[in-house]
Amino acid sequence: MPDIDLDNGDPDAAEKILSGPSGGARRTTTTRKKVTQNKSPRVTQEEERAFLAELKQTWVDLAEAFRENDPELADILDRRGAAMSNGIISVTRRVTFLRKPVVLFLAFVQPVLGFWELGSLFLGRFITRRERKAFERQQQQHNAAEPGVNQYGV
Repeated sequence: MPDIDLDNGDPDAAEKILSGPSGGARRTTTTRKKVTQNKSPRVTQEEERAFLAELKQTWVDLAEAFRENDPELADILDRRGAAMSNGIISVTRRVTFLRKPVVLFLAFVQPVLGFWELGSLFLGRFITRRERKAFERQQQQHNAAEPGVNQYGV
């Protein structure tokens, strides 16, 4: 049994790879090229435009969500949303592995904003309706306490 050099590996295995039927050295070079190509996927201009449009729409949605409670924040989002979107696009163009987390974050934020808007609308209507009914009940009790006054105050 031959000795195995722990630093360089098994010499028989290296010979098998190099003397393979299709030329092992060429195969490893091709494999390296494929791996290199897969590490930095190119983003098309259409994908980038769609991503930019989605980012801009997210800033608009966030501004609308905060407009009533925090108008200063909404104003900043309106004024600086395009610049922030372009900055995110620029960073993710160079560091492509950041694009997927940003897209996932947007996929999370947009439905949350939609449900937030819907929930706040329903909550506002519920509170308005409850206050109106309480006022009507109070008016009926007040009118019932005064003899000779009907429900219309006459």
